[in-house]
Amino acid sequence: VEPLKNREADTITKAWNNINKRVQRAGEQPKLYILDNEASSTLKTAMTTQGISYQLVPPHNHRANLAERAIQSFK
Repeated sequence: VEPLKNREADTITKAWNNINKRVQRAGEQPKLYILDNEASSTLKTAMTTQGISYQLVPPHNHRANLAERAIQSFK
């Protein structure tokens, strides 16, 4: 979990970079991220530069987005 000060693209991208670095230090490297349609182009570019693929979930389909379920469990 990485706290966000706001929902700006740069803040989200920095948080994703921090989380991705932690995952890499643990010896794992995700090949695919599933994002909602609110994902910024900055985040998508950061993923592409690191060779990570992403998929966008159709809007209003919370069941297809595992992150939504993880957020509910976390709360």
